[in-house]
Amino acid sequence: LRRGQQGWFRGRSIDAGVQRTGCCGQRGLAILLTGVMCLLGGWSARAQSSDGDVLVGRDGATSMVSSDTVGVAFALDLPEVVVTATGTQQGLKDVAVPVEVLGSAQLEAGAYATLAEVLAEQPGVELAEDHGAGLQMQGLDAAYVLFLVDGKPLIGREAGTFDVSRLGTQSIARVEIVHGPSSSRYGSEALAGVINVITRRPALGWQAYSDVGLGTHGSTRSAISVDHGSDRATMHLTASRRTSQGYDLFPETPGATQPAYQVHELRTRAVWDGSQRDAFTLTAGGSYRGEQSLVGFNQQGVVVTYGERAARLEGMFAPSWQRSWTNRIVTDLSYTHNRYRTRLELEGADVGLGLGDTDFDQRQDHGSLTLTYRGDQHILSSGVGII
Repeated sequence: LRRGQQGWFRGRSIDAGVQRTGCCGQRGLAILLTGVMCLLGGWSARAQSSDGDVLVGRDGATSMVSSDTVGVAFALDLPEVVVTATGTQQGLKDVAVPVEVLGSAQLEAGAYATLAEVLAEQPGVELAEDHGAGLQMQGLDAAYVLFLVDGKPLIGREAGTFDVSRLGTQSIARVEIVHGPSSSRYGSEALAGVINVITRRPALGWQAYSDVGLGTHGSTRSAISVDHGSDRATMHLTASRRTSQGYDLFPETPGATQPAYQVHELRTRAVWDGSQRDAFTLTAGGSYRGEQSLVGFNQQGVVVTYGERAARLEGMFAPSWQRSWTNRIVTDLSYTHNRYRTRLELEGADVGLGLGDTDFDQRQDHGSLTLTYRGDQHILSSGVGII
């Protein structure tokens, strides 16, 4: 099925297997079938032949040609599908909680460099600078918003804040924003909402992309992506770099408003269909951020300044296996390893002030087994997990 709002149904071509008998032959049957579908379903349809087409549009207009063998295929407006709200694929209009979807066209039109820039322009969310660019939703603190990459949770909160500027946009295909509590599915961190970043899915063959940008305050960004897709496997790899010389809105006080920094990021995702019923997925990525600044404060009437050098390293490794036992029963076995580490080094600080180097290292391992049953009207999902 082709991506986008319109696509052709595979395996839905209809061959008019009757002999031509005047005006009611194969051509007439093809036109009749496509016309009925257009009138009843509001679809656009196409009748293909070896030497021409019979086209039936939404307005009922037709263009007829002579044909001995006619096949009919139907195209229709497909409903948008989301996965974050329930963990399973559902139509956007069928989801019980408010979900907002930002597609690739919207992301490319905005020329955003980080996820923070994307979310800053969305209604119902608010960015708050507190130990990084934190996201507030539903009137709740940033500690209650969960962030995912391809459905895998990210760690590394400082004072409860997940810095959304950590994620670049170079490999993002879409962003799903769930407004409202999703704790029954994702835990207490999702009390205000969930942000799921979905990376790009390669098309068939090899593709390469590049992105270069310049901005104020000496900011630059550059990225290169390589994709490959085949009938049974896909692979996506993105490497990016972002830098800035920083800026200072209050030069009369020590310290910069935004210190100079550099960020290196690497993201990859690979999918292999071992058989018609098995799919293996590997999601991995990591980034390094380094910054250096001058910090100062007033200590009993004396302004004390010192240098500050910070480094942040994060990484994720997440393999998974999905098995379709029948058309209705699916199991999903997954494992995720996350690591987040920050180190702060002070230069020229008076040890008598109680200042010193700090090192924060956080690791998380998460495994889960999920069983999903798809009925005609309902989806039942159950599973076990360990952290």
